[in-house]
Amino acid sequence: MMNSRNQISEMLQKHGIRPSEQRIVIYHYLLDHRIHPVAETIYQELVSMHPTLSRTTVYNTLKCFEKNGLVIPLTIEDGELRYDVNTSLHAHFKCRKCNLIHDIFADDLTSSLPHPAAGYQVESMHLDYYGICPECAGKK
Repeated sequence: MMNSRNQISEMLQKHGIRPSEQRIVIYHYLLDHRIHPVAETIYQELVSMHPTLSRTTVYNTLKCFEKNGLVIPLTIEDGELRYDVNTSLHAHFKCRKCNLIHDIFADDLTSSLPHPAAGYQVESMHLDYYGICPECAGKK
C-alpha cells in the first residue's frame, strides 16, 4: 500500500499536483481512512496535528484531487458530499443503521448494466445500494 510521504509525493506529481505538506497529509488520510469521509471529517481529524490546516485548504485540495483523478466525489445522500480515494470501477452500499459506506466490487460490474447507445462517451458512472450491512443485520 502506498502510504509513505515519498510515495504520496510521487503520486501527486504524477497527477500534475504540487505535493505541498497539506496535500500530502490529506491524501495520506484518505488512503488510511477509507471511510468515504466528508471534507469536515477530514478537517476535524487533521487540524489537531496540523494547526495551520484550514477548512478552505481541505475543500480546495479535495477539488484539486477530484479534478486530477485522485478521488471520486460521492453524493450518496442529499447535502452530503463524500470522497473516495479508490478510483477503480466499483459500487457503494450505504447501511441505513450504521451509516457506513461500503465498497462493492464485482468481477465484471458492468456486464449486467444497460449500456448507452452508440456515440455516447461515458466519463463516469455511479451505482449506489442502500439497506443494512452484514454487520448490522447480525445485531439484535
